[in-house]
Amino acid sequence: MSQGRLERGAEAQEYFSTILENYNAKTLFVAPKGSNKPDIVFTDSDIKYQAEVKSTNDFSSVTIFDKTVTRGKENPDVDNLIRKLRGFSSFEKYIDHLRKEKGSNYVGFVGDTGIEGVSGRIPIALDNTDFRFNSPKDKNVFIEMIRNHWATNNDDFFVLMQAGGKRFAVFSATQRSNKILGSVAVPFSARHIDEVFLATSGSGGGNGKIRVALKILLNTGSIKTKIASLK
Repeated sequence: MSQGRLERGAEAQEYFSTILENYNAKTLFVAPKGSNKPDIVFTDSDIKYQAEVKSTNDFSSVTIFDKTVTRGKENPDVDNLIRKLRGFSSFEKYIDHLRKEKGSNYVGFVGDTGIEGVSGRIPIALDNTDFRFNSPKDKNVFIEMIRNHWATNNDDFFVLMQAGGKRFAVFSATQRSNKILGSVAVPFSARHIDEVFLATSGSGGGNGKIRVALKILLNTGSIKTKIASLK
């Protein structure tokens, strides 16, 4: 994860922790930067919950993860996405298929023939559908994947925290987490998404590698935000 994302993520967690306290919820744990532990653990009405917290500038987009993919090695998160959405057994095989079909400078890992720079290349033009997923089927597949991710991590809520702590939105990630801070938290669903896409993220880390970010363009009209009370 890039240093900038680490800083923004840590800030978002601290903001939401303060919000919880102002709603008489109690923060038990806030993950340190770069940790694989739950972002926030808290109690609300004496029930213990976990939340995954993401930073967003204006609720128009959010980065779900960025991962380093290396030639010859599996990356379960990225490989599974490509397997389900494009039918290839791995991200690497999909990349090599596109390089053969569309040219060596179209897409590739750091150090691949035709690829310059330290990031690798993923084409991100708005009319390019190779790494953009916006059909109803694509969005439903992604929702299933992210819900499985939350279930595996025992996350109860998905929180979007505006940079600067001005506004926030809370979604339920499990059946038991339908209420928080005195109101109903709606499930995060395909209607909240306009598009899911992949892009490069910073330095790939050397030849044969590429840093892949999974991003969501959000349907801002469907997201109900609250004003953050940061006393």
